[in-house]
Amino acid sequence: MTSLVLEGHYGRPVPIDSCEACQAVWFDRHESLQRSPASVLRLFRIMGDAGARARAFVSNLAACPRCRQPLVTTHDQQHQSTFEYRPCPEEHGRLITCVNVLREKDFIRPISATQLDELRKNPQSVNCSNCGPPIDLAWATVCAHCATPLSILDIGLVKATVGEFT
Repeated sequence: MTSLVLEGHYGRPVPIDSCEACQAVWFDRHESLQRSPASVLRLFRIMGDAGARARAFVSNLAACPRCRQPLVTTHDQQHQSTFEYRPCPEEHGRLITCVNVLREKDFIRPISATQLDELRKNPQSVNCSNCGPPIDLAWATVCAHCATPLSILDIGLVKATVGEFT
């Protein structure tokens, strides 16, 4: 992992650790809460820059970088969006992929029935946002490999956030 400093509230720096290969970040306890909205934009950039390269999977054997305890996948929900992360059992922090950070902040949300019908009218290649393989819209609404449901990026919310900090 690489050390990275994000902007925190009141201009305070918030150091985090990131892994570009698996597009994940480690937040020490409370670091996620200390980040300013501008740090979300920075994570957009990091994810976009790393997204062009092949993504490694976060290992099921991942351990806390502080105490080396194994991390266990945990599911949570924010508004309509479910997301997952891997917390330390000793509460030192949590490992979360960039896509799940976007889900947690409600930038990526479940696709509606109307949006799904529209996609099916205009067949395109749709890939899983979690692990990457194509999803056949004719019969599936979840990834056959990792069971991630189809979701959609809220472009309006992204533009509003980016516009606020550029």
